[in-house]
Amino acid sequence: MKYDSHDKLDVFTGNVHLRTERLEVINAEKAIYNRESRELIITGIDKLSFKGGLKKIPGADNRIIRYKLGESMAYLDSIR
Repeated sequence: MKYDSHDKLDVFTGNVHLRTERLEVINAEKAIYNRESRELIITGIDKLSFKGGLKKIPGADNRIIRYKLGESMAYLDSIR
């Protein structure tokens, strides 16, 4: 883990496993947590669970998950 004190970002790389009250990600390549906005940006996802039900997401390694802690929605975006 690296912490960027200027931008207030926690950066996790390599087989990232994280869990919040609604979101669980297993074996992601990278996760960035913005301490000010409370937003997570996750790339290279292997398995994902949102409010239960862990699933392997086809093509998710080419997608970005954006999730703000406490919200009831997560967003799956394509990498351009």
